Amino acid sequence: MKIKIIKMEIKKGSRLLIETIKARKDNIKLAANDKFIADFYGKKHPYSAVRNGKEETLNKLTVKDLRDVYDKVYSNKGIVITVVGNINKGNVKKVLNKYFGKMSLTERKPNNIFEKKSEFSDKDTVVNSKFNQAFIIYAYDAPDVSNKDFATLKLISSILGGRMTGRLFMELREKLGLAYEVSSVYPSRVCDSYFEVYIGLDKKNIDVAKKGIERIMSDLCVNKVGEEELKDTKNFIKGVYLLDHQSIERQAYYIAFREMTGLGYKYDSDYIDILSKITADDILVAANKYFKRKPYKLVLQKLKS
Repeated sequence: MKIKIIKMEIKKGSRLLIETIKARKDNIKLAANDKFIADFYGKKHPYSAVRNGKEETLNKLTVKDLRDVYDKVYSNKGIVITVVGNINKGNVKKVLNKYFGKMSLTERKPNNIFEKKSEFSDKDTVVNSKFNQAFIIYAYDAPDVSNKDFATLKLISSILGGRMTGRLFMELREKLGLAYEVSSVYPSRVCDSYFEVYIGLDKKNIDVAKKGIERIMSDLCVNKVGEEELKDTKNFIKGVYLLDHQSIERQAYYIAFREMTGLGYKYDSDYIDILSKITADDILVAANKYFKRKPYKLVLQKLKS
């Protein structure tokens, strides 16, 4: 009877995820991102996996599949427990010993090294879509969280996007009126990451937008960021950081995240200080190191039949 109930729950959960997958295909940004990730990392890299799974695999899930994954993920390897709040350390230790004291903890093994694509074609990857709107992605190879350039690239991402005074927004949307949505993304990854610039726009503006993106990225490699822009960006990041750390839940999350990615829990409290020491010269060096490489370029648009 219990197995039957579990099977029913699996079927129900799979149906919900399948509906989510279908909904992603109706969002141009998500559809473009799924295509980009698959191309950028290649089929053998785990980062290329679609976030909610695939319909064909969800329909085949069994109780054994769930148990195998549960035993693999929810194990005694590399457990990180974070406690934040006005609580006595002695009481915390008692609770931890009660529930985890008899568990034989083991360290996590280093992550496997996965190969991803490192060379991209000069030509755009053009995909025919059902959307009237078009979407462009430029993606550059970027390092993982352990790299010395990690914080610098985070700072560059804020200089370019993420706010209405970012270069991408000001140049491509405010001045040229090209974009519905435009920004940059540099995810924190334990394996190789990427630096992405994206823009949603009218199809007629694709060529102008591409030239604009390339001009902005090239400028970072030639001209130093001005003192005021650098100061303003650092203050913006600090403000976002402080707002996002107001709740103890988010504080606990970030401490655990830093620890799980190998940076160590102290990195979170040091992060703003690390950013404050990054100079315009550091940004120029990093820009030349990563943005002179050939990027992956995706253009999602409705093609003429």
